[in-house]
Amino acid sequence: MRSLRIQPSASVFWGMLIVILAQPVSADELLKNPNFREWKDGRPVGWKVSFGAGRRAGRESTLLPGKPDGIVLQGDRGTRRWRFVNQVVPAKPGACYRLRFRVRASGVKREAGQFNNCYVGFFFRAADSKPVGHALLHFSDTNWSPQENIATTTKGAVTAEVGLFLSKTGRLHVTGLSLEELKPADSYDVLVQHMDRYYSYFALRKIDWKALAAKHRAAAMKAKSPEEFAAAIKSLLAELKDIHVWIDLPNGKRIAPYVNRVDGNYDFRAVRKTLKDVKQIGRIALTGRTAEGYGYVAIGSLAGPEKPFRELESAIDGLLDAKGMLIDLRSNAGGSEPRAQRIAAMFADKRRMYAQSKVRTGPKHTDFSPPSRRFIQPRSGKSFTKPVVCLIGPRCVSSGEGFALMLKALPHVRLVGLPTRGASGNPAPVRLPNGVQVYFSRWVALQADGKPFEGTGIAPDVKIAHSGDGDPTFERAVKELTERIKSSRRVR
Repeated sequence: MRSLRIQPSASVFWGMLIVILAQPVSADELLKNPNFREWKDGRPVGWKVSFGAGRRAGRESTLLPGKPDGIVLQGDRGTRRWRFVNQVVPAKPGACYRLRFRVRASGVKREAGQFNNCYVGFFFRAADSKPVGHALLHFSDTNWSPQENIATTTKGAVTAEVGLFLSKTGRLHVTGLSLEELKPADSYDVLVQHMDRYYSYFALRKIDWKALAAKHRAAAMKAKSPEEFAAAIKSLLAELKDIHVWIDLPNGKRIAPYVNRVDGNYDFRAVRKTLKDVKQIGRIALTGRTAEGYGYVAIGSLAGPEKPFRELESAIDGLLDAKGMLIDLRSNAGGSEPRAQRIAAMFADKRRMYAQSKVRTGPKHTDFSPPSRRFIQPRSGKSFTKPVVCLIGPRCVSSGEGFALMLKALPHVRLVGLPTRGASGNPAPVRLPNGVQVYFSRWVALQADGKPFEGTGIAPDVKIAHSGDGDPTFERAVKELTERIKSSRRVR
């Protein structure tokens, strides 16, 4: 019988790391034998080795000293018992800790009967030994990669646990571990180093981060409160000109350092006057039928409660008898890309790649992973594969642009309007020692052909300027759809 190690809900805290080579342990180091130089009876001194996942009997995963130091976890398709390596140290409630290390993984793949774990984890536990939170970093890169986790304990946490786990075929080599407690005064330098390692758009935007950080350091170091600190770093972060960078204060207030206001290329009042059977779905969407009988679906958001999205799917189902469909994404402000995938699946003819992305893998701003591909595929029910026209414009942003790329990948869809905003960052936070959280872009978004669209947007197939009264983009989209329906009839 297989037993999977149960983990609490993950919230991944990314960070920055200047390459750490094997060094003497500092006075502030909290881990024992952090470089795994000491071994006894086939196990690293100071570290606990226990059953992590798999069968209770059978061949165990292998633990080996790394060269020149560190630890290697490895296994193959014949491994039945996967071992978990961890060390528990005292932790202060509400304190901020940073775990630094270097890692590389090779030949990693999940085979039959295996579990999808290849990580270095950072856990917190309360007095009753129940996990109260953790951060995980998963790996698949064969090159040495410097990494770090930054995490703050909850009020009830009294211990911190560092865990290494591999439960699938391959080899995980970890070295240069270092665990330290961070102080509020460290916050600016932690942020700068953190972003230097993980922010995704330095190279694309040709940003001299070190110069910018030095320019704003004095003001940030003078801050006496989280609010003053946020005000100081706002100027620094604004220079990135990235709408996926923002600040969350401990009191819940959110600050957007950079606001890029653009004009929309739509007049929804004019559009609504031409529709019949109009249905407003919460604040996220509007559906109806044009005078020609075409289905019309305007989706303004992919965020918020689940119920309106179920209503939207039901409303689209009610339009599947139409000869053609208009999908209006011109005001789509983004939100959840998986939700966009659910809706796009209603129009997909087969599994197709629609986008790619890459993330930072090393200390250089040009160190990136191989592109990771994203796909859509038809839903299990009926799909609409008749002609579709998708309306786009500069207020289509973030996951809304991912939605546009999904539709762009389909052969029966044509894009009409103006280029989208060109802003997709997949942001994630780092919580600093002073309690301030900073979100920033973690990937470079790519179109299906591998070209980045940050700052340029997704181009329409038919470009229409928005001027004058009414909604010329909508009018042209209706004409385009009519022509495509007639063309598809001739082909048949």
